[in-house]
Amino acid sequence: MLIHYVEFDTPGVFMPETKVRRVVTRIPAKIGKVPRHTYAIEYFDREEVKKNGEVLYGEAKNRSIRIIFGKVFEKEQLRAEGFNERSPLWHNADNTDGKVIKCITNNWQPWDKDWIVLSRYSGMKHLTNAI
Repeated sequence: MLIHYVEFDTPGVFMPETKVRRVVTRIPAKIGKVPRHTYAIEYFDREEVKKNGEVLYGEAKNRSIRIIFGKVFEKEQLRAEGFNERSPLWHNADNTDGKVIKCITNNWQPWDKDWIVLSRYSGMKHLTNAI
């Protein structure tokens, strides 16, 4: 049986921490409570099969676009924040059309034109189509 999941990314010490929750629908407006410190979410599906009383899980598939919570910064804004050409963040922006995202959790992520960037969790109430 195909099951829907949502993955919540939160800052970690070296790498992001990920929490996964089973959901009934892939409609962001119906996600319910978002775990504290979440800066991004992404939906995916996977097969679950019961065999001899054991549940077997398939690989994640049908990944959605990411929803990032934060604000897009361009190089001029980065300079105003105190970053310059010697900053690794500046070079990250070079690789992403001159933009990066400052997340609501104060970490930075690369920008991708296909992602949805929302300033806060409540912005999801307007996303009423499955993604």
